[in-house]
Amino acid sequence: MTISTSTLIISSLLLFLSLTTPLFSAIRRRPHLPREGEEEGSEDTDTSMPMLTIVLTPQGDYRQLDEHLPLFLTQDYAPGYEIIVVSSLGDSGVDDVLKRYRDHDNLRTTFIPETTRYMSHRKLAITLGVKAAATEWILLCDPSCKPLSQRWLYSIATHCHSERDMVLGYVRFGMEAPMYYHFERFYTTMYLFRESLQNIAYRTNCPQVLFRKSVFMSGQGYQGNLKYTIGEYDFMVNKYAEHGNCSVSLSPTSWMEEDVPSEKGWQNKHIFYQEIREHLSRSIRHRFLYNMDHTLLHGFLLLVLLTLIYSTITLNYVLIGAGVFCLVLNYTLRYRQYKSAFAEYSIPVKAHYGVFYEWSMAWRAIRTRIRYEYADKFDFISHKV
Repeated sequence: MTISTSTLIISSLLLFLSLTTPLFSAIRRRPHLPREGEEEGSEDTDTSMPMLTIVLTPQGDYRQLDEHLPLFLTQDYAPGYEIIVVSSLGDSGVDDVLKRYRDHDNLRTTFIPETTRYMSHRKLAITLGVKAAATEWILLCDPSCKPLSQRWLYSIATHCHSERDMVLGYVRFGMEAPMYYHFERFYTTMYLFRESLQNIAYRTNCPQVLFRKSVFMSGQGYQGNLKYTIGEYDFMVNKYAEHGNCSVSLSPTSWMEEDVPSEKGWQNKHIFYQEIREHLSRSIRHRFLYNMDHTLLHGFLLLVLLTLIYSTITLNYVLIGAGVFCLVLNYTLRYRQYKSAFAEYSIPVKAHYGVFYEWSMAWRAIRTRIRYEYADKFDFISHKV
């Protein structure tokens, strides 16, 4: 049987793409976790580490605050720390929770004025918490998150160096979350963390940020984006992370776990991000790598599909075999990447699901964009006209 030149060229191209496209992946570029004891300091460094302030801003999340507050209050952190809870005045649910923990000397509270209008209440709450903090280093996280270790605070504080102004922490979902939630949080985080470690941080999708009070105050806090109802962490990182001043804490002892959002909350967060990214600096630069990866991925899949259609019509069995082989080869390489990555980060997603989830991400993004285009744009801001 004679194999035509065109068959050889197409088969060679498919083989080349099947071997190289898996190299263009956030999973392959992921930051690797430090070995045990590699990132965390020794006991004799406790006295040189700074005191910290944890700012929590429950907005009707008193049940989550009640469940998670004990884990914040019992951290093993010798230098000392305080917790500031900022809530709306008259929030009886939060008030009842705080009364049960009033014996803790390091727990403080402040309130949002009732007359506040035309600005994000959560951004205002964060600003008030920062102003009330007695320390230079402040750790902002959501009441919906809980530390996974009593050494959580110590582990992330090891990054508080003179040349750093900000530290990003990893937050995963609870084990009961749908597998796609786990996958997308991990997949997106790998892009953002790599960028933070190598260039200038763009934003974070993990609600855990440690930063300097002086930097936040000198930059006038959220000035310029107070009207947007969400995006507290995105705007903070985008505005204050400069080249070389942002670190990432990857040690598992510094991880947090976030309560699983409702399906509506999950969808709304993605729709709202479509609005937020229009107002973030470096958006084009950030999306270039993601768009390149998915263009190559879907370009390969489209080429395989067209090859299989053409070879089936022309009964070119060699080309059919080459197309199927290259598709399986590409899948296998990606499967191995996901199996290794999920094991390293303890992600409860089967590796074969990871491959198909990656293939589906572009289509999910298109669906979200369509929903955004049809959304009422006044839903994204506090200025209701």
